[in-house]
Amino acid sequence: MYNRQKGAAAVLFMCMLPAMIGFFAFTSQVVQHLQSDAKLMEATEVATLALIATSTGKNKPDDRLAEAIVDRYIPNNIDGIEIKIQSVKCDYDNGCMSQNKEISPYNDYTVTAKSKHNSWISFGNIETLKPEFTVSSSTIARKYLPKPVDIYFIVDMSESMGRPFMSDRSRKKIDVVKSTIKAITQDLEKFNKHSNDKSRVAFIGYNHYNVQNVNGVNYFTDQVVNDNAYDTVREMFDDNKKLFTDHGSNSNFHDIDLTDDYEQFNKEISPFIAKAYGSTRSWQGVIRAAQVTDSQSEYNAEQIIIVMSDGSDSSTDKLPNTFLKSLVKRGLCENIVSNLEGKVDRHGNKLNVIFSVIGIDFYLDETKNGFFDCVGKNNIYQAKQGDDVYKYIINLLSEETGRLKL
Repeated sequence: MYNRQKGAAAVLFMCMLPAMIGFFAFTSQVVQHLQSDAKLMEATEVATLALIATSTGKNKPDDRLAEAIVDRYIPNNIDGIEIKIQSVKCDYDNGCMSQNKEISPYNDYTVTAKSKHNSWISFGNIETLKPEFTVSSSTIARKYLPKPVDIYFIVDMSESMGRPFMSDRSRKKIDVVKSTIKAITQDLEKFNKHSNDKSRVAFIGYNHYNVQNVNGVNYFTDQVVNDNAYDTVREMFDDNKKLFTDHGSNSNFHDIDLTDDYEQFNKEISPFIAKAYGSTRSWQGVIRAAQVTDSQSEYNAEQIIIVMSDGSDSSTDKLPNTFLKSLVKRGLCENIVSNLEGKVDRHGNKLNVIFSVIGIDFYLDETKNGFFDCVGKNNIYQAKQGDDVYKYIINLLSEETGRLKL
């Protein structure tokens, strides 16, 4: 009886063995297909992100980069990798922005790849177990491009800005600010490659006065009206204030209006120095910023106002060092922002305004400093060392570098 059972089991096993072998071969093939497909999908995802970060807009370099990445992921392919790249740009000029109700221009990159492989197990007469098989994958990644910006650098030019950082005695604060502005313009050069609308920068300097250059001559300007906060705010957008050719000393800086000629801009600010005996009265720079921001014939979508100061405001014979608080209370900063928000960019879209303050090796006291009421606590940064200045500014400019659309 036992022997008959063993014999029956053996016969059953032998009958099932071909099916088991076939099932094993089939599952192995399925596993290989799934693995190859998953690796190729991952490879195209990485390739699209690489193109987002480095694309030159030229087909051959992009093709070589994408092919090298996919080849790295799929080294066991035969006959090479078949790559196809497609780039679609959506910006203001082609009407895509308004049509699709997008808030920012972007590039879509599509990488399609196809690879051929030798099967682990194959039987020539079975359709699903051929010696070779092909897999393909396609991935789209979107890179949101930086919006063109107008940046207004409102820079403290008081005597103390000519002193070094406490953490780095080899670098004067004003030199760090100027080198940081130069680095920012270099970044803007890269951003400008993606848009026909160029980002621009402006310089507004202040110490105890604001200084404007008219026909090659520097003039001092007092932006305060009647030594009164109410009158000053009421006339804050008036850019015809009285000019003085000299006020006891020569000026070593002046305002520069918005420009996308970064080379000339940096050349012009290069000799600027923090004036000996110059005190800090930040309201001179902020009020002047109101006039500069209001007087443009056209605007970029993003308006960024950055005040940089290394000390508390100084008092005058008639004004306390808290005069900025009085101005802010009467609407100084609120008026600057609302005035800009009431304008539109060159494409008819509303402006977005960012107003921030960077303390240059200086801790702003919330109880005394008027900037807390002006821009809000979350828009105030404390730069304890030179590198912090660049870090905070570039964070204000940063945009989403891309995301996968799977």
